[in-house]
Amino acid sequence: MLKSRGLTRRSLLATGAGALAMPFLARPGLAATTLRYGHNNEVASVAGAQADWFAEALGQSSGGDICVQVFPNSQLGKLQELAEAVSLGTIAFSHNTAGALGSLYQPFAGLDTP
Repeated sequence: MLKSRGLTRRSLLATGAGALAMPFLARPGLAATTLRYGHNNEVASVAGAQADWFAEALGQSSGGDICVQVFPNSQLGKLQELAEAVSLGTIAFSHNTAGALGSLYQPFAGLDTP
């Protein structure tokens, strides 16, 4: 019956497989994932340049699907606040010191000696 209308079991399976695959295919026009990266350094510092390089490299290697917004100069908080924000998932990245991390996880405090 299906063959008489130009449809075959194979064409129906192919159409169904294509429909199931649609959500997984990259499609132009969809919004990219935006991740936030906070740090307390100046933009012109080595750490600031590293953050900008990372954001650019991740954007390029993901084909533009991932965008990293960099927030320098403690715009999103001080060291401990940035570490807490990463652990809570409110920002994706920060670079920090062992001292700030030591307040969240005691063994790291041993790395922050005078």
